[in-house]
Amino acid sequence: RRIATDFARNLLESTAPNAILFTNGDNDTFPLWYLQEVEGIRRDVRVVNLSLLQTPWYVKQLKNQASRESAPIPMTLTDEQIEGIQASRFEPQPVSLPVDPRAFVDERIAGRVDTSGMPRQMTWQLNGRAFGEGVNVLYPNDIAVLDILKAVADEGWKRPVYFASTVAPDSELDLQPFFQNEGLARRIVPIRRNTGDPDGAVVPEIVADRLGKFQFRGLDDPDVYHDENARNMADGYRTRFATIAMALADQ
Repeated sequence: RRIATDFARNLLESTAPNAILFTNGDNDTFPLWYLQEVEGIRRDVRVVNLSLLQTPWYVKQLKNQASRESAPIPMTLTDEQIEGIQASRFEPQPVSLPVDPRAFVDERIAGRVDTSGMPRQMTWQLNGRAFGEGVNVLYPNDIAVLDILKAVADEGWKRPVYFASTVAPDSELDLQPFFQNEGLARRIVPIRRNTGDPDGAVVPEIVADRLGKFQFRGLDDPDVYHDENARNMADGYRTRFATIAMALADQ
């Protein structure tokens, strides 16, 4: 039964080189760290656990320490400011980030993409999380993610940024209209496409490359017992593949 390591591999392989990948919690984080640390797979990807991102020590570790082939994550917050991060009331408001369109053109489609008409800024309405009637808040991990995005944008988006498909919508900072579906991860791109699909838009050449690296060892072996958790993880493949298939059919 290889569902844990294969799902982890497939999640890592859903990202471009040197990516920052936000994951939800234990189940979609520790198997990825195992593959990176023990088997040496995709050590260029920096896995960022949103649950641990609530703690100052972890945020500072991401900011100040490299991990294998992954450089420290850019942030604008100082260590002192990180120590003081706490849940805060937030008034919904527009947020804007600078954009270099060339940073988002995959090499597979570069020859037929004109960046001259692409926006030089991405703007969206950040609402925060509902916390009682008429009250919205940002939690420490929301503040940290937003700061990482600002720092990455200031550096020209040299690091691709992804949310794993396992991340809950309320942890995605209302960025769904900017998602690009690349398998088990959604990349943030500066083009608002409003597909209506929470997984985002599909670029055929990119998704074909990502899915071509996936592994599904043992899933079709009747002698391997898959318990309820394993079956639920495998069902996640069906959901993602159906979403991608429908997007390709629409195109």
